[in-house]
Amino acid sequence: MNEILATLYYCFYDPSLPYELINQFFESDLFFCFNKIMSEIMDGFIRTMDSESTGINGRVKEFDFLFSQIDPELHAHLEEQNLNPQFYSLRWLMLMLAQEFALENVIRLWDTLLADHDRFLFVNFVCVAMVMLKRDTLLKSEFSECIEYLQLQQQENKEELMRTILNQAKRICLQCSRKYEHYIEPEHQNMTSGGMLVVEDGDSIFKKSEDKSDLK
Repeated sequence: MNEILATLYYCFYDPSLPYELINQFFESDLFFCFNKIMSEIMDGFIRTMDSESTGINGRVKEFDFLFSQIDPELHAHLEEQNLNPQFYSLRWLMLMLAQEFALENVIRLWDTLLADHDRFLFVNFVCVAMVMLKRDTLLKSEFSECIEYLQLQQQENKEELMRTILNQAKRICLQCSRKYEHYIEPEHQNMTSGGMLVVEDGDSIFKKSEDKSDLK
């Protein structure tokens, strides 16, 4: 939980303001926002809730199921290596990826997560995107190398990386009919003469008819 609070602290603290002004509202505002986030994710921190769908084991299973549907080949390879998804995704899901990237990138990520109407579901798509971006390397690797690659996200803290992860996550949403056409950056979109939206990125090409009449 410290990582979640630290991220909020960084957002609220402004060293340019007089101490008296900071002290007046800083603590109460920080507590309010921290309490609001924790009220939605607290089941992941309660041991007696571990086996429930909202507990941490349930959330890992939800992520793992999505992963298996999006990239069955990579998912099967990690299973063959006996790489339990808890080994790498548990921390991601519990802390909303706050421990995986530089603080500036975490804030950029949270802007998207907290603005999404299914924000604590969308984090699953982000986690799948993080795994898929290392797809080629993981398919060539064994257990120890795979776990190292998956746990070293924080070593790549360029702004472009976060943009790539979020765009990949939104493409996965397109594949799962979550209607993210309006969020993907224009340079990553291409319309064909047949009215199909083609999104290309490395190993994957997802296609879906671009019908914006039912956007959520």
